[in-house]
Amino acid sequence: MTVSTLDNVLWAAGFTGHAALLIVLIVRRRYRDFPVFTSLIAYQVLVTAELFAVYRYGASALYAVSYWLSVLGDFLFQLALILEIARLVLFVASDEASFSTGSEFIADGGHLLGPVPQLPKEGKD
Repeated sequence: MTVSTLDNVLWAAGFTGHAALLIVLIVRRRYRDFPVFTSLIAYQVLVTAELFAVYRYGASALYAVSYWLSVLGDFLFQLALILEIARLVLFVASDEASFSTGSEFIADGGHLLGPVPQLPKEGKD
């Protein structure tokens, strides 16, 4: 397989973009607010590095297998991302949200509230 210089540049740009986004999510601690999205970006960084290494040092058949396995993993992450958002949409559309009019909903899994304090256990002095 031969790849042009433009293809290599685009491959490196995609990796750099995903890596920069992952660093921002980690440094700003936004991974708590977006756990599935952060996992998807981390997965993309690892897959890009793995596919590049297999392309450079492996066989074409190994690259094809690696590529299609990474597509399957990406598909599963995309489904998880959709389900994360759909859960909130289904709540808003349900009867349980009948008293929630004119509200903003934050889909962060409760991380905005901070850690839950632990109550002392009874029987311990």
